[in-house]
Amino acid sequence: MLRQMDGLDNSLGIMKFNFANKYSVYLHDTNNRRLFNNAFRSLSHGCVRVQQWDSLAHYLVRNEPKSYDSLRTWLNRGDKKVVSLGTRMPIYIRYFTAEGVEGKLQFYDDIYGEDKVMRKYLGYK
Repeated sequence: MLRQMDGLDNSLGIMKFNFANKYSVYLHDTNNRRLFNNAFRSLSHGCVRVQQWDSLAHYLVRNEPKSYDSLRTWLNRGDKKVVSLGTRMPIYIRYFTAEGVEGKLQFYDDIYGEDKVMRKYLGYK
């Protein structure tokens, strides 16, 4: 078994958010934060980079007093911690291939092929 070492050089960054799902997808920080400046960001293998991972971490543990108070300390020391939340939190991931921008419809690459599936359900070929 090969496993990447923890730490600042790890491509997952310093924070990983596991959540139950049938695809084993997770949310994570990244050590290459410049990637958030790219328009085309489908660079990972199905997992999701979180730009404001520290805000998300604090939000998730906001009702866990021991974890909330300790989170910044753990991060500053580089401690490896696993925090299990006492309350379940739903996670919704949206996938859009078009949006309205300044009154015009802007289209994006459909990297997952979902538009083809949607056209089938809507009766288009």
